[in-house]
Amino acid sequence: MGYGKEITIKMVNKKYKDSYAIENLIKYTVTDKKRKKDCRYRGGHGAYYMNAKKAAEQFRIVQRYYKKQTGKRVHHMIISFEEGIDDLYAMDSLAKIIVYDILREYQSVYAIHEDTDNLHIHIVWNAVNFLNGRKWHISKSEFSKLKKDIKRSAKQEFCKDFLQ
Repeated sequence: MGYGKEITIKMVNKKYKDSYAIENLIKYTVTDKKRKKDCRYRGGHGAYYMNAKKAAEQFRIVQRYYKKQTGKRVHHMIISFEEGIDDLYAMDSLAKIIVYDILREYQSVYAIHEDTDNLHIHIVWNAVNFLNGRKWHISKSEFSKLKKDIKRSAKQEFCKDFLQ
């Protein structure tokens, strides 16, 4: 199947202020609702992504260590592709680039959701940088640059004419 040229990158604008929100969001991220099982393609960085409860506890440990247990606790991004883009290996590689490179100083969990007509990646990351304890903040111009970086990586992972 050919590749389309559309990718949508969206930050989910929710508060995620309590401990339960962390675990519930990670559980949602790694679960395929249609199959009622774990997503086939999932991973993470700095957290045990195979178990939502353990991953959430690892996020909370970093937050407690740096005394950053108030305000927004986690961030949630969705990267969706137009219908017809179905290269799961390329999507998994893209998700790994994001969590290991772009978000490298933050614990993260990702999964590819195959339960809709268009495949999409959910990425959840700790609001607290595990190296220095600073909270993740991003301006509109920084988010615009982040989206360009992700689209550039997607283009490299899929094919030369993707997302021109």
